Parts: sequence; C-alpha cells; structure tokens
Amino acid sequence: MSEVTTRCIGYRFRAYPDDSQRKRLEHWQSAQRALWNAGHAQRQERLSRPGWDIKRSKRYLSAYDQHAELTECRREYEWLRAVPQMFQQDLLTQLSIAWQRFFKKNSGKPRFKRRSTGEDAPLGVAAKDCRIINRNCISLPKLGKLVMRGHRRLRGKPVRVSLTREVDQWFVSITCEVQHESSAEPSGVPVGLDFGVANVIADSLGSLVINPREYDRQRRRIARAQRVVARRKRGRGQRPSKNYAKAQKRVAKLHRTVCRRRMDLLHKLTHHYAKSHGVLVIEDLKVSAMSSSARGTKESPGRRVRAKSGLNRSILGVGWYELRRQLTYKCAWYGSQLVVVDPKYTSQQCPRCHRVCADNRPSQAQFLCVDCGYERHADVAGAMNILARGLGLTGASPETACGGLADVGRPLRQEEMRVSALESSPVL
Repeated sequence: MSEVTTRCIGYRFRAYPDDSQRKRLEHWQSAQRALWNAGHAQRQERLSRPGWDIKRSKRYLSAYDQHAELTECRREYEWLRAVPQMFQQDLLTQLSIAWQRFFKKNSGKPRFKRRSTGEDAPLGVAAKDCRIINRNCISLPKLGKLVMRGHRRLRGKPVRVSLTREVDQWFVSITCEVQHESSAEPSGVPVGLDFGVANVIADSLGSLVINPREYDRQRRRIARAQRVVARRKRGRGQRPSKNYAKAQKRVAKLHRTVCRRRMDLLHKLTHHYAKSHGVLVIEDLKVSAMSSSARGTKESPGRRVRAKSGLNRSILGVGWYELRRQLTYKCAWYGSQLVVVDPKYTSQQCPRCHRVCADNRPSQAQFLCVDCGYERHADVAGAMNILARGLGLTGASPETACGGLADVGRPLRQEEMRVSALESSPVL
C-alpha cells in the first residue's frame, strides 16, 4: 500500500539583479536586520520585566502584535516604508517561530543580527504576493522583474519565495508543496554507517568515502587572506574602508568555496544511501560535546589543547550533524527507515565474537581481534557493529547484511560488568 502525503521541497536558483535592484536589495537587507533586532529586543525586554513569568502568564508577544506595531512604525520611519510590508510581516513571523522553537527546547535562543559578521535577516514573501513569469524570471513587489537561472522545473504549488545573499551573489529560493507517494515497505539492503574523520562515511558493506579535507586544502590561502584583512585600516564610523571591505570579501569567498564543496559531497552521499537502502543505522553522536574546547580555565587549565583543537577542526570540517540532518529528511522522502543507536564500544567490539577490547585496534585503520583473529578495516568493523545494534532495535533479520556476522547481542564488556555486579551484590 502506498500513502500520499503533502511535503515541501525547495528549489534554489541563482539570481542576477541589475545595479539598481542590487542597491535596493542591500537597503532592504539593512532595514530587515534593524527590524529583526528591534523585534528581538522587544521580546527580550518583555521576558526581563520584574515579576513576569512565561510559565504563569497566559499570553506572550505574538507575531500579530508586532504586525500591528509595524504599521505605526512605517508611518513614522521612511526607511521602513521603502521595504514592502509583506517582507517585514514575514520576518516578524519567522522571529516568532524562532522564539516558539526556543520555548519548546527544539533550538537555541534567537540572536541579534550583526552587520560586521555578514548576518542577513530573512527576506521572504508568500508566493501569492509575487508572480513567477517563466523559468528564468520572477516578479517581486517594489523590485520588478528579477532575472534568475531556472535550471530545474518546479514541481507542485509554490507557497513561499525568499531571497538570500552569499557574499556578492544573490539567490532565489522557492518552496513548493508536492503530493508525494511513499511506499509503506522500504526496499533495499540494510546498511550501517560510521561517520569518521579520515573517512567521511564507512558502511557495513565495505565501502569507504575518503575525506577530501576541503578546509585543509584552502587553509593557507584563508590564513594569507586573513592577514591581509588584519593589515587594512578599518575606516571611520560604522562603515569600513573600501580596501578593508574588499579584503573581507576575499576571505568570505574562500569560505564559501569550502562550504559549497562540502555540501555538494554530503548531498550526493545522503541521496545515494537514502534512495538505495531500506534501513540506515547511524550513531547518536553528540557533535557539540565532541568538538568542545579543551582549553579549560585559569584555575584548571586543559591538556593537549592544540591536538584537541585540530581534532575539533576535523570533526566540524566533515559535517557530522549536517549528514544526520540530511539523512533524516531524505529517508522520510524516499520511504527509508533511519535508526539511531548508542555509539559506545562500536569501534572496539569484534563483529564476529563480540569481544570488547581497546587492543582490537592496533592502529587507526586496522581492526584485529585479540581473541578470534578477525581482521577488517576499523571503520568498516564499526559500521558492522552499528548495523547489528540497529537491526536489534528494529527486529529485522541480521542475516540480511554482513554475511551473518552481525549477530544481535550485548557487548561482552557490558555482560562482564553486569555479571560481576550481580555476583558482588549481597544475597537476601
């Protein structure tokens, strides 16, 4: 049986505004940033009032309250009236959604948008307020016809249009609602995925994807460009000097290149695994804790800080959280099942005899069991253990993968600890 659901899919196209449109968009971004900061400050001021408690109060600031105040502010400030009102209402709605997610503990607290770091506020509008003329042209309020490169056909009904900027390039993002038909029974061989630093992904079938280390390849160029920024004069007032702004743009372009190459690889990998396998098993990695600094405090300084900072840079350069995020929505899109398991002892446990020992890994890439002599690539052995735990949670047959080696069971170290605890407990 197939189930038809309504899902949202996004399309992102490169936009080519002319000089007047580019200046207008930059002014809109500045106005949107100021409006975001004002709305965010208003919400923070409401929370900081003495005696006011979000849990006891029946009502907090909503987007509609700020929409009403926006109308009064537009009468007073001309720079606010230059921006279409539907863009500003959409921004306040996005700010309200961000605060709601924070109250539900689904995300962190919203932050102010800083101009110095290039943080742009949302610039979106409902699809009913604009007109898509053809694949290469869209008409927006107070902006006119905007040329874009529509390299893909739109599927479904457009519901939202947003404009984003990456350094000196503009993009049009169109969100569409699509009637998606998903299969109830996922097809494909189950596979376990082990995220690493030397290899981006190692699966239980024996495949390895070597980490291209895009940031390390551009690191010297980025450092050289940042030294140029440090030598430039910042200028007077709030606006930086032209040479300082050009030097900053060079650094931003290098970071953009690294980000695009990384995202291209991750999208290709997640698309392949989500579409080719019915069950995917991954580890529940706490990336923020694993990449935290080891510097410590002045009273208790950390140890091996430089080595830990290099490991943190490698972990963040791979993008483990982004891998999991993409697998989550792509598995739901293609009808696959994503299982998350505990990562304890997956790199030290033998897939054949289940013996847990730190000596099973004589090197970073080699796995050699000290008991049964089973030898395999260390990342592949870890992926096989991950798959075994995932199949134990889903109730699937372990013989469907790894040739019957991935038997479901508790690691021997945990069994020994449990037996020793039972033996040492007093008999009543």
